[in-house]
Amino acid sequence: MELTSTVIMGTYNGSAFIYDQLASILEQTSPVTKVIIRDDGSTDGTSKMIEQFIDNHALHQTWDFQINDDQKGWRKNFMDMLTKIETDLVFFSDQDDIWYSDKVSTFLKAFSHEQQAELIVSDYDFQPKNQTLLTMYTLQEKQAGYEGLFQLIPNVYNLATYRPGCSMALKESMISSVIETFNKIAIGPNGLAQSHDEASWLTAILRGSLYHLAKPLFSRRSHADSTWQSEKKTHQNYFETTTHQENFKNFVASVGSELGSGHGRIKSLQSNLKKEIELYFQGLN
Repeated sequence: MELTSTVIMGTYNGSAFIYDQLASILEQTSPVTKVIIRDDGSTDGTSKMIEQFIDNHALHQTWDFQINDDQKGWRKNFMDMLTKIETDLVFFSDQDDIWYSDKVSTFLKAFSHEQQAELIVSDYDFQPKNQTLLTMYTLQEKQAGYEGLFQLIPNVYNLATYRPGCSMALKESMISSVIETFNKIAIGPNGLAQSHDEASWLTAILRGSLYHLAKPLFSRRSHADSTWQSEKKTHQNYFETTTHQENFKNFVASVGSELGSGHGRIKSLQSNLKKEIELYFQGLN
């Protein structure tokens, strides 16, 4: 039986690109079961475009679109949507990317072949190809049983989030743990407030269930006025991705203080990671 799936998307003033993203989700070779979209008070016509798209394609039964009563910000917007999932899997979606038609089907096959995987991330292409605002980091991983799928190694390096939420799909069964991580560890690897994708990545690393599909499955749009780029401009000193950066050290310390509460295999995995964290701080002294 094929896994069911939900896409969640937070929108805000995305009228320049939203249509292409909506169309790419609709045109998947393996259709998603449900789409949840919450607009956070757009003033540029984004909401009207989404409503018209749903109307024109008669999607009212499976696409759930609402405008937030009060502006939440993208972090709370995504976390609130995450609590509404009733399918096997959930995909995070940006408002300005373009999914390749086989994105969902490729993820479904990977999850079906690798039962231990709870969160899978993919690679992506850039649009435009010569952009300089975004990057795609190297992962420390090992080959899994399914072709093109790799398991990330639970170590200090991989505590940082090296693939964005738009590249992720996760199992519904781990959502409660993601929410717990989000609430317990207040900051992400860059020292800014915790987010849905960073909490998901970290939860899966701590459970030994984070996997990587080494295949580009969507085109990630790069533009200087995106919400993420605006945040990076406001907090430029927070985005030095090195293991000696002060914000990263504070994040690792927060993670270390929460380890050891698991059971069985997870407890053993976290015990080993705790030792690595201790060695990491010893190496900094």
